[in-house]
Amino acid sequence: MKIKNIAIVGGSGAVGMVQSWILAAAGHTVTIVSSRTQGSQRLVQLQKHGGITFHCPEFDDIAQSLPETGLSRDSFVKKFVGIKPVQLRMEKYLDQEGFTSDELISKVQLEQLIREAMKIPIGPHLNVANHVKNIEIPQDYIAVTVKATGLTKLLAQHINTIPQLPNTPVATFVNGLMPWFRPEPDFGGMRLPALHNQYEYVETLGLNRSMGGIIIKYGAVADAPGLSRVKTPVQNARTVIGPVASVEITPQLLKIKDLYESAGLSVLLPVSDRGIAQIMFEKLALNMLNSPAAIFGRNIGELLDDSLTREVVVNAVNELYEIAKTQAVYLANSRDSFIKDLLSKLENVRPLIPSTLQDIEAGRPTEKDAILRAVIDLGKKTGVHTSYLERIYELLAEIEHQALVDRTQVQPFRDKVLALLSQAAKSSKHPFLAANFTVRSIF
Repeated sequence: MKIKNIAIVGGSGAVGMVQSWILAAAGHTVTIVSSRTQGSQRLVQLQKHGGITFHCPEFDDIAQSLPETGLSRDSFVKKFVGIKPVQLRMEKYLDQEGFTSDELISKVQLEQLIREAMKIPIGPHLNVANHVKNIEIPQDYIAVTVKATGLTKLLAQHINTIPQLPNTPVATFVNGLMPWFRPEPDFGGMRLPALHNQYEYVETLGLNRSMGGIIIKYGAVADAPGLSRVKTPVQNARTVIGPVASVEITPQLLKIKDLYESAGLSVLLPVSDRGIAQIMFEKLALNMLNSPAAIFGRNIGELLDDSLTREVVVNAVNELYEIAKTQAVYLANSRDSFIKDLLSKLENVRPLIPSTLQDIEAGRPTEKDAILRAVIDLGKKTGVHTSYLERIYELLAEIEHQALVDRTQVQPFRDKVLALLSQAAKSSKHPFLAANFTVRSIF
């Protein structure tokens, strides 16, 4: 029996809205569920918007390539072949509006057509609920798309309800080292203190129905409640789903794979726990840019163009690479080749504003513990030096504190950090470590 009814907990956030839109566009019934008080406010605003509107960079490419005279409906739809979720939605909308196969679609019509077609209204395929217990229809699948910082609140608000649906699989999509990650036995299979809340979350949920989810290359941004934008090409996105308790490919897992593939997403099922770790560390390498971006207040392109901030990123990823090796994860033949490949990929997302920078600008707590602290803990337990990661963590903790208390102090602090970094560069090969930043020592 296929999955039909889906609950997206945290669905009013950026990644949640993208998942909700894509699955609803494919004809599934999606219920967006609030994960916290702020989420409830977002949910109210999403309801006022009347649904979810989706935008991706491919739209701009299509607009530029469309002839002034227009294209027939069939030729126009072929423009979306590489982005199946959008193609499915566009075909359905054109059918509803009565467009014939040879009817011309002009460049003038394009903007309005995309705006109207890409909005999925609240209705048969898209619902909202303030709590899991308020969902009227039994769910076949639950996707949790909250930030790592939100799992604690999720425990308090939803966890007593979700176990009452014992047969419903739950996939949790979070950044950083994840609660289902099991360090290599050589290091005692130890738990990492920074992931305490995540471990509690998974164990309360139940290991046998817990899935770990990773989404790579989305670059999702919630411009406003109900307005979701992907800043990287949709066709490049990959969704990875893996079980927590084992690496067995179960019928339940295959159903989830079919669900996402029916919506046009590429899905990988790792064949071993090291396979899951491999992909997780690949994602972590991308996450490593989040914190420096937040510290320096720069997007990806700006971060990489400045040799001083680029050096911070490269050395942080170097440390991650060495930690990954202790877990039998080999990201490339060498650190240099991995860094080169990573930087090449990042050239395609230069305008991207990482989520940690978005959190700081909005005065929200960051995912520093899941992305940085857990990795640092793993490095310490495995004997890998993490000097850059530790200093990044300390600076991020300081700037996060300022963002939460008084955001007007954030930019002056950034300016001071950059000034000290530039000064240290005159006399040190490792200015980021040599600079005398005034922050609280954590390690």
